[in-house]
Amino acid sequence: MSAPPARLPEPRRRPRWRTALAAILLLVAIVLAPVAVVSGWAKATVMSTNGFIETFGPLADRPEIQQQVTSRVTTAIEGQLSQTRLPDAVVSTLSSALEEPVARFVASDAFRTLWDDSLHSLHAQLADETQQGSASSGVTVDDKGQIAIQLGPIVTAVRSDLVQRGVPLASRIPDIDHSAVVATVSDLPRIHSAYRLADTIGTWTPPAAVACLLLGVLVANRRRPALIVTGLAVAIGMGLTWVALGLGREVAVHELSGHLTADSVHIVWDETVDSLRETVVVVGVVALGIALVAALSGLLRRRPAEA
Repeated sequence: MSAPPARLPEPRRRPRWRTALAAILLLVAIVLAPVAVVSGWAKATVMSTNGFIETFGPLADRPEIQQQVTSRVTTAIEGQLSQTRLPDAVVSTLSSALEEPVARFVASDAFRTLWDDSLHSLHAQLADETQQGSASSGVTVDDKGQIAIQLGPIVTAVRSDLVQRGVPLASRIPDIDHSAVVATVSDLPRIHSAYRLADTIGTWTPPAAVACLLLGVLVANRRRPALIVTGLAVAIGMGLTWVALGLGREVAVHELSGHLTADSVHIVWDETVDSLRETVVVVGVVALGIALVAALSGLLRRRPAEA
């Protein structure tokens, strides 16, 4: 008699609780991924004083921004001169000679120093809603959300420039204790709230997202499919984040169009979120790469078995 065929061992059942737990952890990781990228970027740039200055400081060197500031400052000085007791002929002469020295000052290192000092003050004010700024800080943010540059240092420099060039009666330009509004943020209290929220979640969301992803894959009964699905989902999330940044660009134009041209707002927005866009692309590509590698490794293992 022939021996009965050996019975193959039954496959070990995998605990269902691990599947459920892995699904929850990976879902949390997928949801947190875009939040972690944006908040982590904000924590390192906008929330940090040094990062804030490094992000917005180079804007002072952009010709479009310099032209916008020159136009605003020149108009503000002309308005103040028209309110002085100087004869109309003198005011007209001085007004016609203002733009060139203002543009020269805005393009100088002195203005860049003033710009960086103003950014430092502005960051402190945005971070703390109780601060409203002062004339000595170079920039103010009032309770209506108006962001204004103090004209005093600029007027002093322009007056000295005109005197050196021999412009008649340039020495009679008075000191001006006035500011030029360069932008208005209509909902400043919401920005303060968003700032504090971003500062908080920017600390814990990146490590939380990574931890949930790693634990979810380790707990999963079928790790390769878990990696594929999660990688694809994170890549899609990064794509949606990219689209949201494009929509935010147009929202910024609408918000700041009262004081800045659309081109200037686009420059500010692009300069601000450039590093964020790069991070979104890198994370999306890495997530997609992980998904592809996991899928290919599964196919390569099947082929020898089928052969």
